[in-house]
Amino acid sequence: MKRIFRSAALCLFILTALHAGEAPLPKTAEEQLKYLEGALSESFRTRDFAMLEMAVKGFAAAKLPEKDLEISILRAERDAAFGNIQSYGMMTPAAAIETWGLMARAKLGNAAALATLHKLVDEPLDTPAALPAFGKVPPAEFLAKQQVLNDYAAAVRKRNHALLALALLKEPKIQEKALAIIVARCTECDQQVRVMNYSAGGTDPAILAVLEANAESGFKQLLEYCSEEKLPVKDQAAALGELFTFLSPRNFGGAEEKFTIVSDIRSRMPKDAQQQLIPAYVGILKRYTPDPKQQWDATLNTITSIAFMLPDKSIPPEGIAALETLTNALPGPKEQYPKQQFVQLLKKYGKDLNEPVKPPKAEKQDF
Repeated sequence: MKRIFRSAALCLFILTALHAGEAPLPKTAEEQLKYLEGALSESFRTRDFAMLEMAVKGFAAAKLPEKDLEISILRAERDAAFGNIQSYGMMTPAAAIETWGLMARAKLGNAAALATLHKLVDEPLDTPAALPAFGKVPPAEFLAKQQVLNDYAAAVRKRNHALLALALLKEPKIQEKALAIIVARCTECDQQVRVMNYSAGGTDPAILAVLEANAESGFKQLLEYCSEEKLPVKDQAAALGELFTFLSPRNFGGAEEKFTIVSDIRSRMPKDAQQQLIPAYVGILKRYTPDPKQQWDATLNTITSIAFMLPDKSIPPEGIAALETLTNALPGPKEQYPKQQFVQLLKKYGKDLNEPVKPPKAEKQDF
């Protein structure tokens, strides 16, 4: 009991100093254990790695029997899931809570938990076929294909959150593994997985894993990937969109966001990181062509979103020319919204595509 008291008191002292608040020390052994579980649960729900490390230190100092320790972590996971339902504006994916629970166990010496994280990352996933357009196949076949895609999405979520957990655990070669997964991901079905919003904050945890391992070298490698002209534009646009969302101040979360690992990684990025991404965006604008077969073109939607995350007047002349060319190539009804968005953006750069073309003046002729 004395160990639990000391560990809980240590956590409470640090947290109180960090958050400049006052709270009474837990008195009984039950209160002390409940406090540690609460701190761990909050770290899972908010993805606050500093809090997780403090809670882990508290549990390590308490030296609970293995069975009791597992019960405490299970309670923390349960409470994080319940609290997540009631949160506003910052829903943490279930896969994140699950992998952070495994990470806490690994930090407390559980070799099986660490092995499970590696298995989630290393086990190959069978990539399903893209979901057909609704009405093109019988309903039963459509629902079966949709379930296969949902199962794949769940596996992708766990794998990518496991990558981030392993990066936080400083496991070797995680940056290389995460980058390889980003480069090799399925173009068509992963677009549909991304539509399902499998990562909080709009940033793929695999990208966060690349940056967490080493923010400077990770950002450089991701930038090189997004700039390579021989790679698929759809995949590059998806990664670039996630980077812009990650870096854009308009997308920062609420009060809790500043304590998350996402905010911590962001603080280690180059100050001009967003500006460094603009040439890659211009390159994608030049190479992208609308796909008439796509019922909903996720790449076009990403390109549109990026355009409005850029700092004002930051697109160079060659980018404006490419944007104008793309805008004029969007004639279909399903492309009217992005076209209107681009027209509004081009106006800010002195290009009014709605302005009627004036006929050339007739030359005077002497009779």
